[in-house]
Amino acid sequence: MTTVAKISVLDEKDAWELLKSALTGNLPNDTFEIDMGDWTEIHVQFKGSNLDSALTASMMDAFIELQKNVYRLYAKLHHDSGSSNVLTVDEKRALDIFVQVSPGSTQAKAILKDAVKKIVQGAVNKMQARHYVIIAMAGILAWTSDSMWKNYLSIQSEEKKAELHVALSKEESKRLEIFSEAIKQVPHVASINSDADEFRNKILKSGKSADHIVVAGHEISKDQARLMARSKRTSAAEVRLDGQYRILKVDSSKADFFRVELLGTDGKTFWAVLQDITIAKERNKELIQEAEWSKKPINLMINGTTVRGDITTANILDVKERFSPPK
Repeated sequence: MTTVAKISVLDEKDAWELLKSALTGNLPNDTFEIDMGDWTEIHVQFKGSNLDSALTASMMDAFIELQKNVYRLYAKLHHDSGSSNVLTVDEKRALDIFVQVSPGSTQAKAILKDAVKKIVQGAVNKMQARHYVIIAMAGILAWTSDSMWKNYLSIQSEEKKAELHVALSKEESKRLEIFSEAIKQVPHVASINSDADEFRNKILKSGKSADHIVVAGHEISKDQARLMARSKRTSAAEVRLDGQYRILKVDSSKADFFRVELLGTDGKTFWAVLQDITIAKERNKELIQEAEWSKKPINLMINGTTVRGDITTANILDVKERFSPPK
């Protein structure tokens, strides 16, 4: 019987230490589980004479963006997908975050403990562990760490000349170096942080309804928030992904389509949808099965979308070899 070790991550410091261990190859050799404790919360205070124990629509929109962040991180870790569309209703329900507003004020506390425990649920072994831990810890810290918030505010203030003075301690600067190394080793972490930036941006945008916002120990005026907030986020771009791919896995768990994991000539992998109508086209089923069984490349015609360089959706339209005479 395999012994499952437990790694306790009971505060933010532990999370940074675990991320550093994953980056330096110092994870346990044995199979292990991660105990996240109950510390994962985000505190934001909205100050204003017209605010009392309530959130405006723009404030709620920011926390809805945080919920989307949670879905995407889970989808990446548990379905190897950049899109939350792969999640079931039950999975989304288990990933619900809760936003608590204190009586007599607009001190909002986003409680992520149940969602975070679901995200890291399950044992991992050494073969899986490095990328799994890096992606999970980077996502959780991108949302909750004051160091990440301060870095974001500092960059936005400098770029927009908002005159918000943000000082990072030596320890916080080291943490940012750790996060930069995570992006270097696992490029998907950049997308995770970009999603977290959109949550932070929406917090700033909600400042139009408040006189001041207090987050990560910094009080931001309405005018400063207006200056620092971006008006638009990066949208998905439609792309053609035609090319030669090896078929790594086929997921037939859905009733009306298959999901196929593909490996491109650039070494990148992604999941693509294969509809029944595509399989039904002359010779496609035979060609796809042969490519899967023989582990040989197959020339596919694929429509997809990308966000910040990550493939978020992909649909196999046809197999190019179908138009060539059979050998």
